[in-house]
Amino acid sequence: MKRMIGFTGSLLLLFLLFSAVILPSFKRAGANAAKPLQEESFYTPASAENDSCKFILKDSNGWVAAFRAGEDKPFYVSSTRVCDLPEVDRNELKKGIKAGTRQQLGHLLEDFCS
Repeated sequence: MKRMIGFTGSLLLLFLLFSAVILPSFKRAGANAAKPLQEESFYTPASAENDSCKFILKDSNGWVAAFRAGEDKPFYVSSTRVCDLPEVDRNELKKGIKAGTRQQLGHLLEDFCS
């Protein structure tokens, strides 16, 4: 009898845990999945007008490099070769990709160099 009460109590606790913790997370995921996701772009081609441009990511002698806007010498050269990237990325780097903040530049470097 004690085992049956313990087993029933354990099942009840598991049900309460499931309904209180796990079930609401499924409902939130379902609500978010119903909304279409908008793709966020972290960069703008350097040829586009952007007054807030502080950094430009582009090709520097075959390497992915970061430049401060208006400077000809890179302040950071990555260990990623441009020739190892897909053609679309190589074309964007030839034009130059603007970043308004260090955080955006970090995202770009992560995207291109990982």
